[in-house]
Amino acid sequence: MSIHSSAFDTRFETIALGCLVGALFASGFLGRPGVHRFLAWAWVPAFTVLAGAFLAASGEQAEDLLFRSFGTTVVALSACLVIAALATGASSGLSKAFSTRGIVWFGSISYGLYLWHVLFIAGVNFTIGPGNPVATAAAVGVAIGAGWCSTRFIERPAMRIQSHRERVRAEARETGI
Repeated sequence: MSIHSSAFDTRFETIALGCLVGALFASGFLGRPGVHRFLAWAWVPAFTVLAGAFLAASGEQAEDLLFRSFGTTVVALSACLVIAALATGASSGLSKAFSTRGIVWFGSISYGLYLWHVLFIAGVNFTIGPGNPVATAAAVGVAIGAGWCSTRFIERPAMRIQSHRERVRAEARETGI
C-alpha cells in the first residue's frame, strides 16, 4: 500500500508557496492593480488544475505521478492562485461560491478536520483495505464529526483563553502594572 493512499506528503515547496502567498497578502502586494487583474483570470486555469488533480488522485499510477513528482508543486501553485484570488476579491463568482453557508462551515472546522482525517481514513485503509467507498465515506463522516468536536470543545475554548490573556496583558500595560 502506498503512503499516499492514506495521507498526503508534506513537502517544502508546498509550505513555502503558502507562506509566500501569506506574506504577499500581508504586504499588500496582491492588491496591486496589475496583480489583481492577473488573479482575476488566473484562478480559472488554477482551479481547473486542482479539479483535475482531485479526480486523478483516485488511481495509484496517477497518484504516483501527481504526488511523487512535480505534481505537488503544480497543485500547490494552483491552490495559491485560487486562495490569492479569493483573499483579494479578484474573482467575485468564486468568492460567492466559497461564501455559501456549507463551505463557510467546513472552513470553520477545517483545522480540526485536517488534524483528524488521516487517523480515520488511514484506519479504514489499514483495517478494511483501500478502495472501499462505503468505508471511506464513513471514515470521512467520522472525521468531519471529530473535526467539529475538536473545533467546538478544544480550539474555540483555547482561543477564548488566549483572547482573555491578551486583554489582561493589554489592560496591565495601559495601567502600568
